[in-house]
Amino acid sequence: MSDVDPDLLESLSIARTWNPERWASWFIDVFRRNRVAPLWLRSHGDLIREIDALFLAADEDIRRPMRAGLVRAVREWEVDLYGSKSHFVLRMLCWTASRLRAFDTCPHLIALLRRYYRELERDSGPFFTTADAVIAVLAGFAPDDDGAIRDLFSTLLYDDRIPPQLSSTLAVGLSICDSKQFPEAFTRYFHQRSRIEGYFADGEIVAQFEAAVTNVGMTGMLHRLPIQAQRYLIRTARKAGL
Repeated sequence: MSDVDPDLLESLSIARTWNPERWASWFIDVFRRNRVAPLWLRSHGDLIREIDALFLAADEDIRRPMRAGLVRAVREWEVDLYGSKSHFVLRMLCWTASRLRAFDTCPHLIALLRRYYRELERDSGPFFTTADAVIAVLAGFAPDDDGAIRDLFSTLLYDDRIPPQLSSTLAVGLSICDSKQFPEAFTRYFHQRSRIEGYFADGEIVAQFEAAVTNVGMTGMLHRLPIQAQRYLIRTARKAGL
């Protein structure tokens, strides 16, 4: 601990007695009001990075309730609970959960997407932007043991009511959950992409598929793609230097 920032040491000392309820309240204060007191963090810096630094410097007696408090804050979130900051608060909670590897937030994030499913059918509005972050964070926790993330991604990806803007994150996420589903997931993304030509950064998306399935895996399943999707994948991969 001798090399730890004195402010972090002071924060760890303050937080040592905090229970999950206190941590949940603090997380909400941080993201709703930019209020980090009584902990010593740089409120005008990268808050999630500061929180991550605090977590990494902490021992398990602090990490455990800290994670549990984050899970509680996600579980208790409601669309109108924090006024105009509600969606921002949820996005920040999601990215913090990703940084702290708070896997127990997953059931609550899945439940949120199911609860506000109708909101996903519109390609505008604050929840649509928030949902993209939730899906990306869930993809980072995939694959899950019970397949709940896989099942949700599959439902959303193949539902024609869900706007195509979400298709890349869903298709990549589904491929992470189960690489054998790559041909169908990529084909669905390819068709959805054609509905909003120019929206996606093609090279970046194909690179994400490669990271999910591996180059060898993609090559081995290439024949299962429709010919147009094959050509698109090969052309994009070459252009991106993959």
